[in-house]
Amino acid sequence: MAQEKPTSLPFLVLLAMATLIFPQSWGDDRNDSDPVPVATDDKESTALKQEKKDLPDCCETPQSQDTVFVSPPNIPDTTVLDQDGEAHNFYSDLVKGQTVAINFIFTTCKTICPPLTATFCKVQEDLKKKYGDEVKLISVSVDPTTDRPGRLMEFRNRFGAKAGWNFVTGNKQEIDLLLVALGAATPDKFDHSAMVLIGNESTGDWARTYGLAPAEKIVEVVSEIHDNARAQKERENSPSAQAETYFPNNVLITHEGESIRFYQDLLQGRMVLVHVVFSRCAGVCPPIMTNLKMVSTILGDLLGKDLTILSFTVDPEYDTPEKLREFADSFELPDEGWKCLTGDRADIKEVLSKMGAWVEEKEQHNTWLILGNEPTGDWRKLNAMAPPVQIADLVREMLAEEPQR
Repeated sequence: MAQEKPTSLPFLVLLAMATLIFPQSWGDDRNDSDPVPVATDDKESTALKQEKKDLPDCCETPQSQDTVFVSPPNIPDTTVLDQDGEAHNFYSDLVKGQTVAINFIFTTCKTICPPLTATFCKVQEDLKKKYGDEVKLISVSVDPTTDRPGRLMEFRNRFGAKAGWNFVTGNKQEIDLLLVALGAATPDKFDHSAMVLIGNESTGDWARTYGLAPAEKIVEVVSEIHDNARAQKERENSPSAQAETYFPNNVLITHEGESIRFYQDLLQGRMVLVHVVFSRCAGVCPPIMTNLKMVSTILGDLLGKDLTILSFTVDPEYDTPEKLREFADSFELPDEGWKCLTGDRADIKEVLSKMGAWVEEKEQHNTWLILGNEPTGDWRKLNAMAPPVQIADLVREMLAEEPQR
């Protein structure tokens, strides 16, 4: 068995005192199967706190015992083995897309590793109460030659670690490179770091904190990072985020000659009523415009304030802004809340294709209204010649919904 490096006389005295106080925990004759103190109450046990107080500071300086937020580490996809002997790719299987807390141990350590692991047990207990299995813990062995899966399993069981906490080892050269990437490399395993690396790969939030700090302090750091990750995920899954991903942001031109972007200027955070027309249409377009004009009258101040009607031409080559202005004036459309839209054929086609309303032959265009509330994600389709009161009532119903953010 490897011999621990010589230590200073003051530390030997301190260690002897700790041995007298905690013979089961620190005696040189302790077997690997002997119990190690583990914090199980809501507060850390008095014995564990005393053990921490009696420990040397290892390689940690007083400054490194503070919590420091750091740049995301460039974590390699090292092949590692967990306590069950199962192979994992460290980054893609254990870190990617998750909030993780990582510490560094070795099973023959008689100094900081037992209290580091005991503290992590309390951290896991508290995190499970708060987040279930959402946060993952990882203990990386700094002595992969000795710490094979069987030893890690014995060590893990001794502390009562639960599911969601992996103890990992692997090829020494590859583990050494992994430790460098995680900022925990040291030429001597007895000088390994007492640091805990906490982060979420999705948000890029990472922090280092002291592994022998009270468990509740470590939990605070984990919670700050994980709560931010949760909030980001909620934003990404919101109807608005999905709409922004789905709908294009092409430049369009209004009948007033204004250049605007479809999603950013017309759709984001708003409710819209979309339909298609063309100014030379002698069939259904004039009746549809007349019907919608009656809807706008019923809605009154809601038009412009809460709802915008978007009349897309399916004949953009002919329907210039000037032509659409004449078209709008012929129906005496209100100045606010109603826009007739044209633009390059490619832009009109891309936007209307996403709405399911593009046709190559303008005479074949549909006669549907598409009502969409972007903040709530509610999209509905209605015949453009439905009774004006029915259309107005549906608009009011959709406006009454709470945004899903």
